[in-house]
Amino acid sequence: MNDTPAYAQAAPQRKSHRKWWIAGILLLIAVLLGTCIKGGMDLFAAVSARAEATEDLVRSAMKDGLPSADDPVYARRAGVTQEAVDTTNRYIKQFGRVSGFSDAVCQVVSAANTDPVQSGTFGNCSMTATAERSPVVIEVRWVREDEAWKLQFFNAGFTDQTVLLEKAEELDRRTSEEGGSAEEPPPEIQEPN
Repeated sequence: MNDTPAYAQAAPQRKSHRKWWIAGILLLIAVLLGTCIKGGMDLFAAVSARAEATEDLVRSAMKDGLPSADDPVYARRAGVTQEAVDTTNRYIKQFGRVSGFSDAVCQVVSAANTDPVQSGTFGNCSMTATAERSPVVIEVRWVREDEAWKLQFFNAGFTDQTVLLEKAEELDRRTSEEGGSAEEPPPEIQEPN
């Protein structure tokens, strides 16, 4: 015998939404994966563009000097003066003709800091080269400013400083022979800031 009364009805069977859940999860995974891939491609493009720009800038700067201080390549926050540009160009020329450049290695980073100069999106790049009198490591820092990449920092670090020592010794020798003051260094001995 059936213990269920005749007037009792069974509840309608619920439809499974499993297919919709699976489809939703797969769609979410596809969107996230697509976003990651696009972000990676954009980052790769930015790094490649900074590397090319760095190589062009470094080759030009080592041959003809850095652009003048009023050139739009410099970031406003860099605070570049013509005196600093001239000093850097003079410093680089002391080591002779530069050749044998490596490829630029760059990395793009974003930073937030209470100091606005240290906040933003930066492209940190470096290259090596060989000058007539010393190997050199060139560091370049780009900053994203007004939707364009601008030069914030340029440094040429020559590893063999004997050129500067030779010039200093020559100055000391000339000063002692002439009986002049050794407190007046010639402008070509100054290093960039």
